[in-house]
Amino acid sequence: MIVHTPADADPDRLAAALQALLDHHDALRMRLGHGPHGEWQPEITPAGTVLATGCLTRTDITTLDPTQLDDLITTHTTAAQQRLDPTAGIMTQVVWFDAGRDRPGLLLLLLHHLVVDGVSWRLLLTDLATAWNHLTTGHTPQLPATGTSYRRWAHLQTEQAHTPARTAETALWADILNTPDPPLTDHPLDPHQHTHATTAHHTTTLPTEHTTPLLTTVPAAYHATIEDILLTAFATALTEWRHQHTPHHHTAVLIDVENHGRHPLTPTTDPTRTIGWFTTLHPTRIDPGPITWHHHQPTPTHLDTAVKRVKEQLRALPDHGIGYGQLRYLNPHTTLPRTTPQIAFNYLGRYTTPTTPTPWTPPPHHPTLQSATNPTTPTPHLITLNALTHQTPTGPQLITTWTYQPTLTPHHHIHTLNTLWTTTLTTLTTHTTQPGTGGHTPSDLALVDLSQDEIDELETEWRN
Repeated sequence: MIVHTPADADPDRLAAALQALLDHHDALRMRLGHGPHGEWQPEITPAGTVLATGCLTRTDITTLDPTQLDDLITTHTTAAQQRLDPTAGIMTQVVWFDAGRDRPGLLLLLLHHLVVDGVSWRLLLTDLATAWNHLTTGHTPQLPATGTSYRRWAHLQTEQAHTPARTAETALWADILNTPDPPLTDHPLDPHQHTHATTAHHTTTLPTEHTTPLLTTVPAAYHATIEDILLTAFATALTEWRHQHTPHHHTAVLIDVENHGRHPLTPTTDPTRTIGWFTTLHPTRIDPGPITWHHHQPTPTHLDTAVKRVKEQLRALPDHGIGYGQLRYLNPHTTLPRTTPQIAFNYLGRYTTPTTPTPWTPPPHHPTLQSATNPTTPTPHLITLNALTHQTPTGPQLITTWTYQPTLTPHHHIHTLNTLWTTTLTTLTTHTTQPGTGGHTPSDLALVDLSQDEIDELETEWRN
């Protein structure tokens, strides 16, 4: 991340604010050791053992033009990545681009992925601003209490993996993984040839006039979440794309769904203010059902049914799917197929970038940081869709990034898939404005046992 620093920033206060974060958030002091059998063995060292002065580098940018600054940021980012060393407990590197006493500078914050995720970034930037404000007014930084410790969270994962309730899910996940998933390409992924270095990216933007209802009226009409809607559209687009390119005619698709992973494991756990990497990944069978396309658009009434179907399929997964990882990796007595879906999906949430320089927030047009992934890392999925909502001064926009291997999936195939995805989303946002759209599903009515057909019939009678 790159954020603005105040115009009057100085190295002493910056180091003190960073030290407050290092001492307060345990994961930032993680050291990655190894156990007696070579397994990873993370250790959290005591507060004060990681010094901000050892993580912070200052560089003068008072005389640089924008192009020179971009080049310098790239150089320092590469160097900071190379300084990271989990086995030595070096999980954090910070570079201050000092623009002088009368101009806001920039702060590059670089953290190893083992100790940070998207939610953590938001927490850290808020706490950094709090620590700075306290220091500026002459006070010792006092940060809000953290939640359930990362260590306790890890132990709970292992404990739950061995409970009868969790092991009972084994058949569910095995059934999902057995979903027919014929190859989308003539050749499979090769871990030696298809790495992050060989991936391509295609990014598109959904205009505000469609993103706004996608975030509001569309989910509200179906008593659903934005993820329900996006996954319905993704599965619909994938099914149609597959029909166009392969002889496969099933409507169900197998997708690896990434999640923030911070849903409470017990009634007393609260990870909402805990720094760490909580992300979960689990396979999901999504079947929107048969959808007819006319004039290159999905039939709206079929989409209406599809949203309800997909919503119920997602609700049927216990605890937001966290049990899959527990059973596959933490319980040696459960055997699950080692199948990896060809497709992955991740909705990263909503982000706002200020239009004017504001301390501790990203610049409106911040330099593009290079990929922080080891280029030799194998690509786990043939196609990955990452989506996020960017709040602009004129309204929200849905940003979609497709990651793929161009030697296996040509760009024009991705372009077609993106067109199907966008068309499905816009059809939904337009259709939802019509009377009688949406409605409840069985999971909304926990106290009665009604089928979807019965619910639809009752709602039709009520509307009439």
